[in-house]
Amino acid sequence: ASVLPALSLPKVDEEACTLCGRCALACAPGALSVRASGGTLTLELEADRCTGCAACAESCSPAALAMHESLEAREGTAALAQIRSKLCLRCGRLFPEPASSSAALCPSCSASALRRAESAFPGYSRPA
Repeated sequence: ASVLPALSLPKVDEEACTLCGRCALACAPGALSVRASGGTLTLELEADRCTGCAACAESCSPAALAMHESLEAREGTAALAQIRSKLCLRCGRLFPEPASSSAALCPSCSASALRRAESAFPGYSRPA
């Protein structure tokens, strides 16, 4: 049995999207995926696989993704968002490169390093 095409499809506010991938993980039919290529992370939608369940929108903590009614053709793959990426020097994973930062560590490794610094140096306070 084939799935009927969704009446609502996800749309992304590229300014707010961090390409964290939570939406792709929440997408049970696998309509959303994050691809890495040439220093860029891309959120892709295979519209014909989307059921319109909105699990992706509900999982998006920056609220960058919302469902919108769409009567467009639902074939092929479309890029919903793109962001430049970097390779974390500590864990080796790709992470979105903030436009205003020269960070060498992904957010997870950066937070871990900060916690270690705070515990190693009592009285250490985060730079403003």
